[in-house]
Amino acid sequence: SQPDRVREPDGVQWIDDTHFAIANEGDMDGGARGMTIFAKDGTELFETGASFEHAIVQIGHYPDRRWDAKGVEPEGIEFGVFDGTPFVFVMAERASVVGVYDVSDPAAPVLKQLLPSG
Repeated sequence: SQPDRVREPDGVQWIDDTHFAIANEGDMDGGARGMTIFAKDGTELFETGASFEHAIVQIGHYPDRRWDAKGVEPEGIEFGVFDGTPFVFVMAERASVVGVYDVSDPAAPVLKQLLPSG
């Protein structure tokens, strides 16, 4: 993430009554390429920064030809609860993966796994 670049949110999803998450597609000039969680009042609580792309590189799904454009291009975001645990699912279009984050603490999500999406 580059603080001087604007986000380009492609997806927005409520986590609960007071928090929402956005998928940051990024733009040609840089910007965010992951997910950001905000409080309802717009306060930023969490930003994946480069950690989402780094995790994708580690499993061998990073689209090398995209590094200077929009990277993994997070396009969508969904929310669900499984066995009482709230999760956010971040879809990376160009990397063909879904990042699964435990958002029990919206200010400190934990990347639980990356799932190939084809």
